[in-house]
Amino acid sequence: MSLVGIIGEYNPFHRGHEYLISSAKAMSSADLLVSVMSGDFTQRGTPAVFDKWKRAEAAVKGGINLVLELPQIYAVSHAGDFAMAGVTMLDEMGCDYIAFGSECGDEELMSEITSLVIEAEGPRRDIIEFLMQEGISYPEAREAAVRTLNPEIDLTPLFSSNDILGIEYLKAMRKLDSYMVPLVVKRMGDNHLVSATAAREEIKKDPNEKKRIERMDEAYFDIVRTLILEKSAEEIENVPSAGEGLANKLKQELRYASSLDDLIGRVKSKRYTYTRISRLLAQMVLGMDRSALADSREGLYFRALAFDEMGAELLRCIHDGESEIPIMESPARIEGSENFMYSVDVTVRASDIYNIIQGTDMYGGSDYVRKPIYMRGESLI
Repeated sequence: MSLVGIIGEYNPFHRGHEYLISSAKAMSSADLLVSVMSGDFTQRGTPAVFDKWKRAEAAVKGGINLVLELPQIYAVSHAGDFAMAGVTMLDEMGCDYIAFGSECGDEELMSEITSLVIEAEGPRRDIIEFLMQEGISYPEAREAAVRTLNPEIDLTPLFSSNDILGIEYLKAMRKLDSYMVPLVVKRMGDNHLVSATAAREEIKKDPNEKKRIERMDEAYFDIVRTLILEKSAEEIENVPSAGEGLANKLKQELRYASSLDDLIGRVKSKRYTYTRISRLLAQMVLGMDRSALADSREGLYFRALAFDEMGAELLRCIHDGESEIPIMESPARIEGSENFMYSVDVTVRASDIYNIIQGTDMYGGSDYVRKPIYMRGESLI
């Protein structure tokens, strides 16, 4: 039995995801597809357009056999920690392949850039640190460091969102000495498929959905600004993505901001990117702090969100296996290390807060109550 793993957010699930799934099947002739999916808050630091249960259900309808949750502390971390957590889970499951979308679609180029990035971030880290001290953003500093190693190489993938994640997946695989084979699927243009951004805009064409999302945005902004007022600058600086005076800048600009987007726009700069600030705010709302390391695998667990008949069999194999990653059926019946319990607490809190901002029942939508979705014969592919 061969198994393909995919790390995703499905925010929302769209035709591009269907294309990735069908391409992965064709390239690998695999028997099963498993996906590790972000929970209610995404890697960019925003609440997902639909909750994790609806997105997991859509993924199974779209051809995934089993959807597992990526613990929230990793799902709202920077690309490196996000990728390492997802790759570790897929590798621990024994996946034969890992499939991901790519703007360039050139596995050889991405592999070469990965080697250069590893050297730039390791033995040549001094170049990056020097440039950042001069006020240059981390992405630009990393690009400059890589160019010193190979001035001729095409570094376009370092600036394309899916390629950036793809390189992080390849880095994680090397660090883990993983045997998984990468399946690099070239993304098609929006004329053929649809992007997540375009899909979200399409959803907003429905007046009811537009109103729902706007209410969520307003409610989330209320929580964000309340916490910025309530917390001291020192407490905010202890959030993983904080540092370098961001807390004071947030407090200075808060009273002038009319929305979350406006607040982030007032704080962001060449050095403080929009995504970093957005992620910082999500981490603050979820009660994360830098004392619990996101790059520790102690916070990982296997928890099913949705599956079909074949996924149910795969889930049984996970239960019967000898994985070092614990299986979580319910957060009410778990125990473990301090880091593990912290990870579970953040995930549960994320679902509760998501229910608050969406205006849905906190009890009925709680992680203590919700069960995995078992779908029989409903795949669209």
